[in-house]
Order: sequence, then C-alpha cells, then structure tokens
Amino acid sequence: MLGDAGKLGMVIFSHRDTQYYQPGMGTVILNQLALMLPTLLEHWIERA
Repeated sequence: MLGDAGKLGMVIFSHRDTQYYQPGMGTVILNQLALMLPTLLEHWIERA
C-alpha cells in the first residue's frame, strides 16, 4: 500500500546466513523506508 493510489509495494530481501551480507549493505532501503514510514502510517490510519 505505497504510492498515491496505494497500489505499490515493497520487497525486502533477507538471508538466513548472518555472514551473507557485509556491513553497510542495505542501508539505503532502510533509510528510504524510515523516510516514508510516518506518512504511510498516517495514511493507513486515515483509511481505517
């Protein structure tokens, strides 16, 4: 439920092996999610 019409989504990849990802990897998507989350929560609450 992302985007203006709520028709977009997000995919987050993970791995069971804790050594698979290196330090610093994946911080871009976490930063973007942190920026979007307050607005998304507000939008979802209004729709409920």
